[in-house]
Amino acid sequence: MRLRKATALILLAALPACSQASGTARKAQTDTHTEARVNGLLGIAESPACAVTAKLIPSCGAWWGIAPEIFTGLPPDRALAGAEERMGRAADILHVYHRSNELFPNDREVALARDPSHRRLLLINWKPSFDVTWAEIAKGALDRRIDRLADHIRQTFPEQFFLTVHHEPEDDVRANPGSGMTATDYAAMFRHVVQRLREKG
Repeated sequence: MRLRKATALILLAALPACSQASGTARKAQTDTHTEARVNGLLGIAESPACAVTAKLIPSCGAWWGIAPEIFTGLPPDRALAGAEERMGRAADILHVYHRSNELFPNDREVALARDPSHRRLLLINWKPSFDVTWAEIAKGALDRRIDRLADHIRQTFPEQFFLTVHHEPEDDVRANPGSGMTATDYAAMFRHVVQRLREKG
């Protein structure tokens, strides 16, 4: 099995669920409520010409995202300010990277996401470990780390954001059976991390 060169995005949010019995009207009402809540968090009026769905899909146009100067060592606020000045516009999505036991989003990222002059969506790349294999993570080796992160997110940043788990995994695949780093191991690790985060709220 080969992994495609792509970044998998997952949305971590407790979106309202609709049972089949609730019917189309209930679903439409729920979607409208959720959309208004999401738009409100992003600083968008509840009835704009362009709205944002509960899955963070804009009804028109496209998100403008940037990973500003990630190899310079600049803090994200300074890097983003310089990049936006050069672009002549504010970014809609701020793309940042975290690894191992780092908690995210950090204070600077939260401030940029909640900037009253221009709110931004966060796209966070997280590599849970450089030492533990995907197979081991799938079996629970990093559950304490995942739980600590879930607790941090729940308490400090209830807004929605995009998350990638071990982005560009194809660079780290070791196809030999038993390596713990096969494509199948990655899929199991990804599933375990996502389900664990969701279970922890």
